[in-house]
Amino acid sequence: MKKALIIIAAIVAAVIIGCGVYYFIADSKGKFEFEVLSADGLTARLVKFDSHRATDVVIPDAAEIGGKTYKVTQIGIHAFRDCESVEKVTVPASVTEICAGAFLNCFNLAEVVLPETIVRIGSNEVVTINDHEQSADEKMAQNIIDAASALSKILPEESADTVADEDSETAADPSEKHAKEEPVVEMPGSEYFAEGAFEGCTSLTKINLPKSLESIGHNTFRDCIMLAEIAIPSAVGQIGMGAFRDCRALTAVTLPDSLKVVDSQIFAQCCNLQKVVIPEGVEVIGEMAFEDCESLAEVNIPSTVAQIGALAFAGCHLIKSFALPERLEAIGVGAFNGTGIAELTIPASVEIIAGNIVRGCVNLASVAVAAGNKSFKSDNSNLYNNATHELLFHVPAAEQTECVVPEGIDVVASFAFDGCKRLRSVVLPASVKEIGELIFSGCDESIERLELKALTPPTIVGSLFGLEPVGARRQEVREPVVPSRFSLIVPDKAKSIYEESLDWSPYFVDYYGDDEVVVEDEAVVKDDSIATANE
Repeated sequence: MKKALIIIAAIVAAVIIGCGVYYFIADSKGKFEFEVLSADGLTARLVKFDSHRATDVVIPDAAEIGGKTYKVTQIGIHAFRDCESVEKVTVPASVTEICAGAFLNCFNLAEVVLPETIVRIGSNEVVTINDHEQSADEKMAQNIIDAASALSKILPEESADTVADEDSETAADPSEKHAKEEPVVEMPGSEYFAEGAFEGCTSLTKINLPKSLESIGHNTFRDCIMLAEIAIPSAVGQIGMGAFRDCRALTAVTLPDSLKVVDSQIFAQCCNLQKVVIPEGVEVIGEMAFEDCESLAEVNIPSTVAQIGALAFAGCHLIKSFALPERLEAIGVGAFNGTGIAELTIPASVEIIAGNIVRGCVNLASVAVAAGNKSFKSDNSNLYNNATHELLFHVPAAEQTECVVPEGIDVVASFAFDGCKRLRSVVLPASVKEIGELIFSGCDESIERLELKALTPPTIVGSLFGLEPVGARRQEVREPVVPSRFSLIVPDKAKSIYEESLDWSPYFVDYYGDDEVVVEDEAVVKDDSIATANE
C-alpha cells in the first residue's frame, strides 16, 4: 500500500512538471535548500537557509540537484528570514538577484558582501492578491499548493504523513513538503511585494552596493536603523517605495543621475537625514518621500520635477523655503505640511493643487501665484482654485483677524483654516455650497465667529472643529465639538432651515441673526430683536 501511495505522489509531481509551467526540485545540503530556477539554463534559487546558530555564512555558487550541477543565481523570498544568529553573509558572484524579504528581520546581520554581478535587489512591483495577472513565479507557487491539495484528497491523512516522513530528501513530491512548511507565504500581493530584502536588519551599519546594480526594490533597507552610510551606484534607475524608510542613522544621500522618480516614502522618518541631492532629470517626488525628516534643513527641487506628491515634505520643520520649478504641474495634499516656510509662490505652470498643502506651517504669512497661472489666484492670505471655485487654504500666520471670502466661491476645502490661531472671524458668501472636513482644526481657542450668507445651508463634510465622545458609551457616540466662545451667524429668514439641518443644528449654542455685528467679545446690536437658539 505504501509503495502505491508513493507512486501516486510521483505521478502528481511528474504531471505538474511535465506541463512546463514550472520546475521545482528541492535538495538539502547541510544548511541550504535549493530549487531549480531554470532546468534548461541549469540555474537554481536558494529558497531557505537554516542557520543552526551560524554567524558567518558563505552562500555556495552551485548546488547539486538530482545529479546535476546548477548555478545559484538568485536568493529567494524569505531565504534568510528571521535568521537572528547570522552576522555576516557573503554572496557569490553567480548571484544576480536578491528577492524581496530575503534577509527580513535578520536583526544581527551587520555585514553583507555583495558581488559586482548583482542587478536587482527586491521587487518594484505593486499589485494586490486579487486584482492582477499572475507572473510565472506566482503560477508556480499556486501550482505547488494546488498539487499538494490534490494529493491530500487522494491520500489518507496518516498515509501522506508517512510518505513525507519516510525519507524527506527523496520524497516523490517535494512540493508537498514545501507546501506543508509554508502553505501561503510565497503568494503575492501581500507579503511578497511588501517586504524589503534587508528590511529590519537593525545591526546593518554599512553596505557596499555593486556598480552593476540597476534596481532597488520596495522597502529594501526599511527599518535598518543603524545604516549610517549608503552609496547608490550610478546605474540604478529605480528605487522602490520606502526603500530607506526609518533609516534613522542615515545623514546624507546622493541619488543617481539615472533616477526619474523619487518614490513614495523613500526616506520617510529618516530623522537624522541632513542632506539629500536630487539630480536633474527627476520628474516625480512621491507621496511622503521625505516625511518627518526632522534634520533636513535644505532640499533642492530640480527644474525637471513636474509632480510633488501628498505629504512629500510634511514634518520637515527645518526647511525654511522651497524654490518650486517652473515646470511643476501638480502638488499633492499636505505636500509642505509642518515645514518652516514663511512664504510660498505657486509657479505659472501648476494646474493641480489637492487641497491644503501648508497645514501646520506656523510661519507662513503669505502665498502668491506667479503671473500667467490661469488655474489659481491669491489675495496674499488665501489661495483659490479658479476651476473649482474653491478656497484651498488661509495662510496660518496671516496678520488679519478676519477672513472675508469673496462671492463666487462654491467650496471651502477641508482644513482650509487649520492652525490659523490669529483668526477670530470668518465670513462665507452666499455662493458657498460645500464646507470640507475640519476647516477650523486647531482653532478651538481662536475662532469666535462664523457668518454664513447662504439661505440654503451649505453641506458640511464631517464637522467644523472635530468630534468628541459623549454619554456613557463614549466610544460609540460622538458629537461635534463646539467651543464655548463660538457664535454662528446666519440670515434671519433662514434661521429655521439651519436649525433643522443635521449639519448645522449642533452649532446653535450661541446664535445671532445677520443684523448683529460681533466684534471680538462684544456684540454691537443694530436691531432691538436678537434671535438666539434659546428663544
